[in-house]
Amino acid sequence: MADPTFAEPYKQNNFMGNHVDDAAATSWVQDQHWDTNKDGSGDPEINMWYWNLTSDSPLRFWNGTEWTDPGGGGGGLQPWYMYSEDITWASSTTFTVTDIPAASEVFLPGRPLQAILSEGAGSRHLIVTDFYSETGVVVVAGGLPAAITGKLLYGDFTRVVQVDFSVKGPLPNTETDTVVEDENKAVFRWQRGKARMVRCLGYLYSADTGSSAAVSPMIEGNECLTSDLDVGTSQTWEASTDEIHAGQAVIEQDQDVDVKWVPGANADASDLTVSMAFILE
Repeated sequence: MADPTFAEPYKQNNFMGNHVDDAAATSWVQDQHWDTNKDGSGDPEINMWYWNLTSDSPLRFWNGTEWTDPGGGGGGLQPWYMYSEDITWASSTTFTVTDIPAASEVFLPGRPLQAILSEGAGSRHLIVTDFYSETGVVVVAGGLPAAITGKLLYGDFTRVVQVDFSVKGPLPNTETDTVVEDENKAVFRWQRGKARMVRCLGYLYSADTGSSAAVSPMIEGNECLTSDLDVGTSQTWEASTDEIHAGQAVIEQDQDVDVKWVPGANADASDLTVSMAFILE
């Protein structure tokens, strides 16, 4: 009886062996016909992983587009990578690119970015919210200054940390900077490394009947938005775009996070949810 031909790898952890780099690992998978097309022309399957002999760390094909460090071995977070072409500033929420195939692989919604600013101005952290492959327009939140050099870094999705707060029932009828602490009887204390808040979303189950209410995240008592985020339409998520206060949206271990609440005209809103996206440096 002839030896059986395996059409796919063993299913436990899908270990693909030891390789010097991503290209070698992908080529090996394709040679076995274990790729998505099963003929040597496709990508590795999601959750395949291999040991990178160069970085001495495991890399996993977790999102269907690239090998990434899952955070174990010798890696921790993946480093920031330089995007291959200069971007063109269009507005505080958009930039354009011309290499559409490369951009389609990189600028996925939720991707953390760093825009390199003019000398002495540092960089600005951003998060991708949309990409239009027809025009090469990338939409971001976090505020993209016109002072960019055109250079851009992109990071792994594991750098993004989401923090959600819910306040049940009727909300305060006067402005307060401690709506989370008042609800939970304790302040929320950050326990990750240094990070930057890049986006805030607000949702009211029952909106103020008089006018829009508003929120603003607070770090160590400082507002993270340059202007409050209006939360006016019942049961609709509202999201910040370019209102991030770059100097006050930075957080470090053991610092406090809260939410400023500004009621509307009738002060009768209830059931608030606020979601914040942070990017680890």
